[in-house]
Amino acid sequence: GMDVFLASAFFTEFDIIRMLLEKNCHVRIVVRLGFPTSPSALEKLLNNNSIEARFYTSHSFHPKMYIFGDKYVLIGSANLTRSAILTNQEVMVGLPSDDPRFDELTQLFAEYWDGAEVLNEDAIAAYKLIYEKFKTASQLVNELDSEVIKTLGDKTFSNIDRGKQKTTKKSIFLDTYRK
Repeated sequence: GMDVFLASAFFTEFDIIRMLLEKNCHVRIVVRLGFPTSPSALEKLLNNNSIEARFYTSHSFHPKMYIFGDKYVLIGSANLTRSAILTNQEVMVGLPSDDPRFDELTQLFAEYWDGAEVLNEDAIAAYKLIYEKFKTASQLVNELDSEVIKTLGDKTFSNIDRGKQKTTKKSIFLDTYRK
């Protein structure tokens, strides 16, 4: 039932918003209209009294900040995208409301909010036309990534698998002891 304030450069996953709505949260979200932000995810933000949405178009809008009421803030590298949630190696730092930086970050969100344009059907329709026109560019980026991996090998950070048990000093000691 709290207010949640989200500032994310990229937005493709409405399911996160849906989960917040199921918990009776009021959501204010600011995103950037640019690839990979999804027009269909944006459309789902409209026509819900518990969601207010705004946008920027500049590449310079690149935050990843998630404020949960007057309780907690997460800041880091994770956008509201499928890959950030499920597969990417992302880093987030959480700060409780008694941390002096909490107020600075809520003020920063307020500045983002005040400077952004209101997301509406017309803005989404215009963005959708542009997105569809340049969809092949995203396919070319995927091909580039595949070619890099094919040529240089798949160099994936070892703990990218979610749920994988982490190596600790204790586990290293126990493994050594057992040997």
